[in-house]
Amino acid sequence: TYGDPASIGFLLLALKAQSENTPSDAPILWATTRHQIHDGGCLFAPGLLAFNLDPNRFIMVTAKNDTELLWVLEEATRAKSFAAVVGHIQDLSFTQTRRLSLATQQGATPLFLHRPHHCQGASAAFSRWQIESQGSAKNPFDERAPGTRQLRAHLLRCRTGQTGSWSLEYETSTYPLLMVPAAANRKFAPHVASNTPRQPKGGHGFAS
Repeated sequence: TYGDPASIGFLLLALKAQSENTPSDAPILWATTRHQIHDGGCLFAPGLLAFNLDPNRFIMVTAKNDTELLWVLEEATRAKSFAAVVGHIQDLSFTQTRRLSLATQQGATPLFLHRPHHCQGASAAFSRWQIESQGSAKNPFDERAPGTRQLRAHLLRCRTGQTGSWSLEYETSTYPLLMVPAAANRKFAPHVASNTPRQPKGGHGFAS
């Protein structure tokens, strides 16, 4: 839905996983537009620390519009200077996503696109996710208090052919994500979502 913040949390978890799998001191480029900042605000440094992401690694870019932002994303992925590139962009044609896909391959730089819920159409992205928020898990110490965070992740498209939907539970200080069990007895709950497709290393594509 409009303004659902669960997708930002999922994106930060993806960046955290990327950082842990490919240790690097290279910066992370976070690019957005003036409209997006006015509408949804900026990243909050203490929030990044909660995900074990160093705010000092982030380079923030504010573009005037999506056209300028598209140029920033393409140049950044080709530069081979960033650990990852993130772009908040709305309308993209298939041709434009294809150009970005080629840029990620040439620059061997992971690219993540964060797009509003209403964006549709074909994409050349390696994978395409739709993220929804869910109510938190039960707090084992106080039933009136919220427990661990939960979200619903739908893998709509993946070049490997595997798609699906998962209810996921996470703490920002830990990784990986845990599958939410269907059984009522939660002591059998946590097991690693090891079958969840992961973003490939290097320049094999990008996620949207």
